[in-house]
Amino acid sequence: MRHLRPPVDADDLLSPAELDRYAWQLGVTDLGVTGQRRLKQASVLVSRIGGVGGTAALYLAVVGVGRLVLAHAGPVRRDDLNRQVLMSTPELGRPRIEVAAERLAALNPHVVVETVGENVSEANASRLVAGVAGALAAVEVVRILAGAAPAAAGRLVVLDVTTLACRQVEIAARSGCRVCGTRAERMAAAGDTPPS
Repeated sequence: MRHLRPPVDADDLLSPAELDRYAWQLGVTDLGVTGQRRLKQASVLVSRIGGVGGTAALYLAVVGVGRLVLAHAGPVRRDDLNRQVLMSTPELGRPRIEVAAERLAALNPHVVVETVGENVSEANASRLVAGVAGALAAVEVVRILAGAAPAAAGRLVVLDVTTLACRQVEIAARSGCRVCGTRAERMAAAGDTPPS
């Protein structure tokens, strides 16, 4: 496992540079300094750093999650470049996780990036998830988007991370909501006229 360590103290206090970097989000309701310190203390495993996983890793790094563990085997290939935002043409043939770790460290030097040059499997899963607060498996998102599983419209999946129990909660669209209302309601909220 390769580690790219941040140049600042690894304790839970935010450095002046971090306070400056995260100034906008420190003002977000329910986040603040306490929430940012919790993000700094968090560890997340990103299994497969392709299109969805790489984008998730990018946003986790810029928001200030303290430790990212990236697990993905193989080199950067030309056919990766159409969807993998952490990869670019000059890196063709290089180990994908090295390229991703360098890019994430450049985006936010306050994040510890650990790399594992293998895909998550039954043989290594318990070793990889040790000490992480959450794990992202991009293949699950792709499975749903590709139609291999039903859409979660009207449902929210809740994971209790203390017991790893999942449950589904039915959610209803709010009338007049510009996100979840009917098409006509969304268009009206945006100032458009619905088709007749």
